[in-house]
Parts: sequence; structure tokens; C-alpha cells
Amino acid sequence: MNQNFHIREFTPSDYQAVTEIYNLYRPNLPHTSDDFIRKDENRDSIIRHKRLCVEIGDTIAGYAEHTQFTIRYHPQKFYIEGGMLEKFIRQGIGTLLYNRLMDELSQYIPISIRAVCPGLPGTIRFFEKRGYTEFLRIRESELDPTSVDFSSFIEKIRSLKKNGIEIKSLLHLESDPNRNKKLHDLYWTVKQDIPGSEDSVRRDLETFVKEDIEPYHRPPECYFIAVKGDEYIGLCPLSVVRADNSLSHGVTGVKHEYRIKGVAMALKLAMVRYAIDNGHTFIRTENEVNNKPIIELNQKLGYKNVPERIHFEKEIGGA
Repeated sequence: MNQNFHIREFTPSDYQAVTEIYNLYRPNLPHTSDDFIRKDENRDSIIRHKRLCVEIGDTIAGYAEHTQFTIRYHPQKFYIEGGMLEKFIRQGIGTLLYNRLMDELSQYIPISIRAVCPGLPGTIRFFEKRGYTEFLRIRESELDPTSVDFSSFIEKIRSLKKNGIEIKSLLHLESDPNRNKKLHDLYWTVKQDIPGSEDSVRRDLETFVKEDIEPYHRPPECYFIAVKGDEYIGLCPLSVVRADNSLSHGVTGVKHEYRIKGVAMALKLAMVRYAIDNGHTFIRTENEVNNKPIIELNQKLGYKNVPERIHFEKEIGGA
């Protein structure tokens, strides 16, 4: 083991180094230093968060952090993530960094800890050795928007319009005084049916607006909503990934009574058109591997799979 290392708390001067390490492990959703800064500045006050760095000489060799998310908030449930530069892996330093992070967490008496990692044998062994088990597997995929053949979907879109269903952006709906409340309700409705969302909690309207409608990486013109009259029936929000000029989209959902009608496809086509018109290189998404309807829809559009990510969990005890 390299003995010339020091584990310390993160400082603002570490943003660039941490960003570079993060991107080694999440190449399909790269961050900029500014992304990390904004996350830290805008984190909800109820969230318990700590980031540590391991320094070897003048090099930030790795980092680890614990955090929480409002969408799954529980005061004793945590997420951890981190990474090491490759040349410092398998020297025992990552283990010491992990142990230090667990010491930091112990003050909150955690009842469960979750970790997200790429499906690499070494990483899987690391967590399994420490009592973690897989509870969720995420399929990541990406689409070249210029490869989509819109002509294949013309009749389906015409059918939707005949039935009074339109796709509008958040920007186009700003005159609706109930817009944010309708989206808040719609998001929660469709979220219930997404695999892996069983422990989600409903955020209050103010938090939802801050995190889903007004974040800096989500311009209102690229948040798409399916509407029928005054009713909001489906949604597909996009985020701009500034690190590589791509787009990322999360929840694509449609109310039960409007499913199997092509609404989700229309939402995704609006997203693809936006990407083409604004010169975005790729559209990326992630789905739980058992969410077959949305995976099949993505395949129809031409999404290509990239390596999966695994979510591990360790249950520690009762509250």
C-alpha cells in the first residue's frame, strides 16, 4: 500500500479532480465541475451529505461521499458513491476511504445504505464482500437523434391529434396558472408504476418545482407534456448535459387511461426533434431492466445499449 496518503474532507479546490474521477465511472452521464458546484449549492437543507477525498502527494487519488435524495428521503437511509484513479486501485486505499465514510455515517445510525456502481467484477466483489446485495439493475442506452425516421410514426401522431392530444413544452404552458400543480400530481401518478420506485416519497410542491421544473440544466423548452384539453396526461423531461452537449431524460410516463395509444412515443419524438433542432449529439436514458414497455419503445426509436449499472443495498437494522 502507498503509505503517502491522506484522507480529508472535500474543499472547493477539489471540484475539478472529483469531476474527473466521477466521469471515469459515469462516462455516459458526464459532469462538469459546475454541475457539482450547483448540486452542492442547491441541495435541500434536510439532506445529510459529506464528501471525502484521499490525497496522495499532490494528487487527488479518489473520493467518496454519502448523501440522500428528497424523492426517497428517510432520515436514516443513505446513498454512497465514489471512485479511485485506476493506478491507485487494489492498494487498500479505497477500503480505508470507505471505512472512514462509514465512520462519518455512523452518527446518523443508518438503517440502510445503497451504492451505485458500474457492473465491473472488482466493484461487485467490493460491495458483496461488505454485505451488500443487488436490488436494482439499470440499463443505460443512447440514441443518435439524426438516425430516427419520423415518417414511420406519422399516422400514429395524426391519430393522437384527431383525439385532441397534443405535445407541448413547459414553456408553452406557462400561461396555465395550475401548470406546476398539475405536473406535480402527474409526476407522482406515473412514478408509482415505474419499477424500482417502490420506496419513493412524494415531495411537496415547492421542492418538486425546485428540483424538477426549475433546475439550471432543464430549460423549459425541453420539458415535454402531453395534454388533452386542460388535462396533463403524460410527461417527458429532458436535461442538458453540458459536458458533452448531449441530452438526458428521466421519467417518461403516461396516465393509465391513455396508455397504448402512442402518447409516450409522441413525447419521445418531440424530444428527438428538439435534440436535432438544437444540435445535441446524443440522447441518453436509463431504465430498470424489468421496465419492458419503455425499453421496447426505446428500441423502436433506435436506442443502443451501453453497460449496465448495479444498485446495491445493505440493510443494517431497524429504526
